[in-house]
Amino acid sequence: MSLPLASKTEWVSGWGQGTTEYTVLGMNGSSQLYFGCNPDNEFFVEYTDPIGQSVTSLDILDNTTKSVYAIVDNNNAFLINDPLSDSGVSNLREFWKELRTGKQVYISGTELIPTVFTLRKAATVLPPFNKLDCKFY
Repeated sequence: MSLPLASKTEWVSGWGQGTTEYTVLGMNGSSQLYFGCNPDNEFFVEYTDPIGQSVTSLDILDNTTKSVYAIVDNNNAFLINDPLSDSGVSNLREFWKELRTGKQVYISGTELIPTVFTLRKAATVLPPFNKLDCKFY
């Protein structure tokens, strides 16, 4: 689900097929962190590691044990691919707040290679959590 507008130097957003998309590439150019918001579908998260393996929020729906964790500026670790539970949405809310104020985010996942992403322009590209055009369970 790589976007042609993705950048490894800053966050970017776009819109397609009813979905607002937010994304950034890792410094190596092959890893990606992607969020999709659509008022008719659940909030979507996808992390793709440097060798092309990925975990998404749909993996939670499949009852798999695949997880994606994020740490902003060496702060708390958040599980970020569970938009279907109270605790998952709470994690996303806190994570989103840190995304908009941090400098970098470290992403890791089950059986995936970790990546560090910049948070340059995240504060201007990512709207406040309560203004997201996303559906949460």
